[in-house]
Order: sequence, then C-alpha cells, then structure tokens
Amino acid sequence: CPHTGAQDFAKRYAEIAYKKVSDQYEKNDSQHLTKTSMQAFSNWACKLDVESCVNSSLNYFNEWEKNGTEIPPDVKEAALCSGVKSGTAETWNKVFELFKDTMSTSERQASLLALACSTNGTILSGYLNLLLNDDCPIRPQDYKTMFKSLTSTPIGINVTTDFLQNKINETLRKMWEGEEMIMLIYSYLASNVATMKEINELNVIRNFTYLSPTLKKSFDESYMEVELNSAYFERCHPLMHEWFNPSTASTTQAPSSAISNSYQYINVIVLSLFFITILVNINFFNA
Repeated sequence: CPHTGAQDFAKRYAEIAYKKVSDQYEKNDSQHLTKTSMQAFSNWACKLDVESCVNSSLNYFNEWEKNGTEIPPDVKEAALCSGVKSGTAETWNKVFELFKDTMSTSERQASLLALACSTNGTILSGYLNLLLNDDCPIRPQDYKTMFKSLTSTPIGINVTTDFLQNKINETLRKMWEGEEMIMLIYSYLASNVATMKEINELNVIRNFTYLSPTLKKSFDESYMEVELNSAYFERCHPLMHEWFNPSTASTTQAPSSAISNSYQYINVIVLSLFFITILVNINFFNA
C-alpha cells in the first residue's frame, strides 16, 4: 500500500514549510500572514509528526504545565494537542480544566480540539460519556467540534463507534437533541472510517432493528459516502501507488478491504503544502 510513501511525501514538504514559517515567527515577525501561517502549519506539521514541530510544541506545553507560562496563541492548538497526545490522564485533566475555566474563545476552542488528541481509548471514552451527564460542562454548541475532532483519528473512530454500538438508546434519552446528535456522529464516522473493520461496524450499526425510521434513513444516506470513498480508492489506488512508489507499482495490487487512512486527508494536505512551498520558494515571507 502506498500510503506510507504519501505520508513521507507530505511530511517532507510539511517540514520544509514549517521550518521556513517558524524561523520567521521566531524573529518576532508581527505580520498577520506569518502568524496565521504559523498557526496552520504548526497544526499540520505536528499531526504529521514533524520532529521539530512536535519538540517545539512540547516545549511550549511543558512550560505552561510546569510554570504557568502563557502559550502564544498562534501555536496554542498544536502545543496543547502535542501535550495531550504524549501525556497522561493527569495531563488530559489539566487541559480539560483549562477548557472549562478559560474566558478566551480561542483558548476554549484550542483546548477542546486538544482533548481529542489523546491516544488513550479509556480517556476518550470517558470524554464522550460526559455528554450523558446532567451536569456536563461541554456546551451543546461545542458538540459538533467535539465529534469532528474525535472522529479524525483511528482511536477516536474506535471509541466513537463503540459509543454508538452500545449507547444509542441512552443517548436518545439523556443527550441534548439526542437523535440529531446521533445522526451527526454517524455522519462524521462515515466520512472518516478507513479499515474494513471500521466499515463493517458502521454497516452493522445502520442495520440495528430498533432504529427509528428517521435514524435509519439518515444512517443509510451517510453510509453512501463510505461506498463512494471506497469506490474512489479502488479506482485511484494504482495511480497513487505509481506516483508515490514507482519502483513497485507494477507488482502491487489495490487492497480490496479498506480505504487507506492517509487518503482521507492527504490530497488536501499535499496540495496545500505544494502551494505554501511555492510561496516559500519565491521568498513570499521575506526571510
């Protein structure tokens, strides 16, 4: 499967762009473009595990966690996510307290997104189950962001799928706008499932016999995206493999059992990185 080649390709260009932008940012460049570029590329580069980005983000996070040093707004999302991803339950709880206590809208958003960065399924399951509590500190207007961020990682997909498998009826009773939220969760899962196991589990959920007609109709409509994504991957896999791994293209067959995890988002990342690299090469940032 070529997605390792695609990831390496994207990571290489992310590293180039991140270094260019971060060098300019470290010079205390106050230009709006530099700040917004730093925010975007620190998020992307850290998610692609660019070492320099992860190390820098963790330095910011550790200073905040140990000494209360304020994290610059332009790198806050990447720093909080990196900290949660590499941290413990105690780390997660500290970021959750920040989410609950902050008066800053941007900081609340950054901490909310970071909470889904944990690689601990038990933590993420507890996070999702908070929505069933009467005293849930997460506002209904934050549910969409929460669901979208949770279903953007493999562990988050597993946890969210398990939630639907076991708690649809409880969600209908206890969660704000329960039926609508269940449909929203399923639609996000349908956009992001990748492995055959994930796809099969989503198919099982849409065929639960106790679903209301409204849920059944919504699930079936969302599942069409899974089928479209699968068909796209089957059709384009040979071309992508030839591009990223030309030496083995003639001997590798497209996998019939899954959509590649990478290709859910790799096209957008690669095209965006090409664009920013062009800007870098023409000295757009005046470095």
